[in-house]
Amino acid sequence: MNNLIMRLLIIVLISCIINTAFACSMSEPDTLSKVAADSLAFNLLQLEYASYKAENESDKYNALVQKVRLRMRCHQYKEALQEIKRIEGIEKNILQQEFFYIEMRNLFFRHGLYNACIDFIEKDSAVQFSAERSFMKSLCLNMQDRYSDLKDELKAVAIMMKKDTTDIFNKLHHAGMIKKNKSVLMQAILPGLGMIKEGEVGEGLTSFLLNGIFIAAPIALISQKLYLTSFTYGFFPLTKFYPGGIRHTKYLVQINEEEKLKSMRSRNAALLFEFYNAN
Repeated sequence: MNNLIMRLLIIVLISCIINTAFACSMSEPDTLSKVAADSLAFNLLQLEYASYKAENESDKYNALVQKVRLRMRCHQYKEALQEIKRIEGIEKNILQQEFFYIEMRNLFFRHGLYNACIDFIEKDSAVQFSAERSFMKSLCLNMQDRYSDLKDELKAVAIMMKKDTTDIFNKLHHAGMIKKNKSVLMQAILPGLGMIKEGEVGEGLTSFLLNGIFIAAPIALISQKLYLTSFTYGFFPLTKFYPGGIRHTKYLVQINEEEKLKSMRSRNAALLFEFYNAN
């Protein structure tokens, strides 16, 4: 009896230690994130005070630009755009002297915010035409699948740089060229077939076998007049598993289409690079 009590106490003690360690490991990221948030808030407050106490427009500009960089580093994109609106209220000649729009377009491009990058390119009126600026805009339009706008940009470049667009227009691909497959419909008609079509052979065969079992089992049980058992072990699991297979197939289709789009955008980017650098 004493041995049994001792074993139970040891089990309870080990369980408490594990739970405490797990709780500590789960709470640590929250503590770290709170420290990071406090540090960010303090830095932003310092920069805001610096911009408020700035003796001239140039000092105010520097403080606000640092706020934008800090917010972008922390992925606070909406707040960064609000700070940029404040900066745009500063004298235009200071923005041009500091190459503000060039810095912002490069910053937003690195973060993958291509529409915002295009806006900054178009706002930069200091230079009427620049091959480098046009190339970045073309890359952004390509990443956003805005192919009609991309063609318009290339036509304008062709006039300015005296280039022929025939070759690149023939080679450029767009999202409409990716064929919409019928994997989801195939999965609905014959469970497993849609998954196999998307390249997941193992998952497809498993789906086919399990759906087959969930259909065959209740039929066999009904023949034995075990109606409740047939519902519990056949039809009820089928109502969960069959729609789940369709949802998973939709997910596979989405992933594969994204991979095709990524590959297509990469090919287009290489074509754009050749076009802009061709003599």
